[in-house]
Amino acid sequence: WHVVGADIVIGGGNKTSQIHRVWVDGEKMWQSLNFFIISREGYELEDGDVPPHGELSHVDRPHCSSTMIRTCIAEGGDASVFLAPAVYEYIKNHNLYTPQGNK
Repeated sequence: WHVVGADIVIGGGNKTSQIHRVWVDGEKMWQSLNFFIISREGYELEDGDVPPHGELSHVDRPHCSSTMIRTCIAEGGDASVFLAPAVYEYIKNHNLYTPQGNK
């Protein structure tokens, strides 16, 4: 499964999503991979925007993006409010998104 925000699949119905435009072999991936799509405030999906093997989920979490979480951690902030405890612990234990983890 590939977990993506709704912003990544918008435009999928007319093949203009980020997956189609940016990912290598985007159309093939769109058609064949499993996607777990997390709805995001401000991104309204239209018919066809969910890939054939995609599931749309409405997650009850504060508004955030993966970029915001990575930036917060890289700057020494506490991103635990945005993540499940096990995910946050994994990121901390493996020094992900930190200067020492980027070496």
